[in-house]
Amino acid sequence: MLEESRHKVPVALLDMLAIPGIGPRRVRMLHEALHVDSLDELREAAKAGRVRTVPGFGEKTETQILAAIDARRSKSRRFLLTEAEQRLQPLLAWLKAAPGTLGAVGAGSYRRMRDAVGDLDILVMSSDADAVMQRFERYEDIERMLTSGPTRERGIARRIARSR
Repeated sequence: MLEESRHKVPVALLDMLAIPGIGPRRVRMLHEALHVDSLDELREAAKAGRVRTVPGFGEKTETQILAAIDARRSKSRRFLLTEAEQRLQPLLAWLKAAPGTLGAVGAGSYRRMRDAVGDLDILVMSSDADAVMQRFERYEDIERMLTSGPTRERGIARRIARSR
């Protein structure tokens, strides 16, 4: 009976059970009413305001679903040290080409050789901080800047699909 159930229910629906306040009954309701089979599809439905159209779901629940999915995604944004290396080395080479740059190195959890890295910290030694900052902002994988100051910048890199 368990094996039959596993074949009837899409595996991705089980991810929805991790959302606080969404049990098996509500997952089934969302699946049947909105034809969502994954967290990504549920997130898109919630962003489009379609979740609140399902009986028993309102705007507040829709907002909570979006927040829970986004929180879950931010926790899972860690990647393996080898992936960090592949992303970091081209960026370091790019930054080292800025005028006045004396060197650039990876720092933080990457430097400590952690198995999983949440973000890439970089230290750049330069006689021209403005040139380095401007070059960083122009890097092709930078999707958007979060903060910018005289000695520190933070940016979000575009997502790269991972093969499993």
